[in-house]
Amino acid sequence: MQQRIAEIDYLKGVMIILVVMFHLVALDIAYPTVRMAVYTFHVPVFLIISGYLTNINKNPEDYGKSLLRLIVPYIVFESVYMVLLHSFGGGLNATLSIETLTLKDVAIRLLVYPVGAYWYLQVLIVCGIVYYLVFHFLKMANSSKFLLMSTIVYAIAYSVR
Repeated sequence: MQQRIAEIDYLKGVMIILVVMFHLVALDIAYPTVRMAVYTFHVPVFLIISGYLTNINKNPEDYGKSLLRLIVPYIVFESVYMVLLHSFGGGLNATLSIETLTLKDVAIRLLVYPVGAYWYLQVLIVCGIVYYLVFHFLKMANSSKFLLMSTIVYAIAYSVR
C-alpha cells in the first residue's frame, strides 16, 4: 500500500469542514459574502482531490467492488432521506417535501435528481465510472483522455440540469 500524502489529507479535511460549516444556517445567514466565496471552491476542490485519489489501476471486477463502497451507502441513505421527506416533509413545511414516492420516483431521484445531501456520492460514482472507462479502456494520449472525460461529464451534467 502506498503511503498517504498528509497535505492532501489535510486539504480534504479542510474542505469537509467548510462544507459542514456552511451548511449550518446561522453561518449562512450571518456571513453571506464569505459563504459565496467559499462556495466557489470548497466542493470542486473536494471532488477534484477525491478524483485524483481514485485508483483506476484495477481490473473491472475489483474497480466495481470499490464503486460498491460508494453505491450502497448512497442508495441506502438517499432512500431513507426520500422516505423521511415523503413521510414528514409536508408536516414540517420542508422545502423539499415529496408528495409521491413510486418506484419510478425513487429510480429517477437515485439515478438523475438526488434530493438529499448525498448528491456528492452520486457525482463521485458517475465521474468514477467515466474516469475508469475512458482512462482504462481507450488507447490515446492522456491529454485527449482528459478532454474526452471532461466533455462526457459536462454533457451528462448539461443533460440533467
